[in-house]
Amino acid sequence: MGLLLLAPLLSVYVFHTLGVPGLLEHNGLCGWGWCAPTTFGWLVTAAFLLIGTWLIAWAIASLTTRVAAL
Repeated sequence: MGLLLLAPLLSVYVFHTLGVPGLLEHNGLCGWGWCAPTTFGWLVTAAFLLIGTWLIAWAIASLTTRVAAL
């Protein structure tokens, strides 16, 4: 359960690894520690969370309307 809750918050690091610029402070070069997300990084994380939540809710609603129609 912890991985499901932590995965969306770690998405900013995945997007940084994929090459999206401006997500981490100091361009991801923070020495031994993990860099904190920038404001843009937090906005991307929030958008990712909202879109993911919306898609899950849409899928659940789609399944329940098909069952009710039968």
